[in-house]
Amino acid sequence: MSVTSRNRIFRFLALPICGGVTLPLPFIVYSMAKEGAFELGGALLFFLIGTVLAAVVGWPLLVLIEWRFSQYRFRYIIGGLVCALLAWIFLEGAFYTGAWEKIWTNPKFWHEWAPRRIVLFSSVGLGAGVLYSGIVAIINKKVSKQTENGEDIPQGHSLTNQELRLIALPVCGGISLVLMAPGVLMGHVPVSLVIFEFIKGAIFTMILGWPLLALLDSKLTRYRFRYIIGGLACTLLAWLLSEGAFFPDAWEKIWTNPTFWAELAPRRVVSFSLIGLGAGALYSGVVAIINKKMPE
Repeated sequence: MSVTSRNRIFRFLALPICGGVTLPLPFIVYSMAKEGAFELGGALLFFLIGTVLAAVVGWPLLVLIEWRFSQYRFRYIIGGLVCALLAWIFLEGAFYTGAWEKIWTNPKFWHEWAPRRIVLFSSVGLGAGVLYSGIVAIINKKVSKQTENGEDIPQGHSLTNQELRLIALPVCGGISLVLMAPGVLMGHVPVSLVIFEFIKGAIFTMILGWPLLALLDSKLTRYRFRYIIGGLACTLLAWLLSEGAFFPDAWEKIWTNPTFWAELAPRRVVSFSLIGLGAGALYSGVVAIINKKMPE
């Protein structure tokens, strides 16, 4: 991997970390002010939520910022503010079924609930933007932004092959889950549910798919159908997670439960397997197009 690629990947991976570090801070401050201590478990939960939200909402925004607004000094701070407000809207369920009446046209929500939450999430976003700006400065100092010929990367540069393949994976996972949702192909599902299913598929794909993708692209590059098999493995792991197969009481409820494996598991295994195979096939096609248009 070239120095340039390392610089960009480090900056890409630093974003969810900044979101995860910043989101628990209001919880910690509030707990310390009220009780003089804070629960580590609560802080870790907020860290995970912040990491996922920063990845889901922040990465597409980061791509846009680096592509079109790289000449502005405070772009990451403004981007952090926008990202946090978008994350707040997602958390409020603004794209779920019934959101138009419950949120968008609800005066009580905007007059009573929204102001305080806007202030809270804006402070988190500005803090994350400042933190990310500092980390990017350190990365640029430690890992050169110059190309192999010693030239600076031009402003508004395009994405690399690796970055495009990294972004494409959760998109493929989200699309595959949407297409498998009952009634989608017939047009009987509301748009809000389609968006929700896409986000859910993208999140599971990022959590499970990216580590698996790193393994596939480092150890199994000679296998032609590696992404299809990887998609199958990823969705079966997602199914086990969604069933709670790794919780403390899972041994009795799942692993040693004949009813679960005889009645519930077969249908769900087939359903999740189809999603995984579809996502793997779609991703294989997207990667082929990326490699053709932008060779490594």
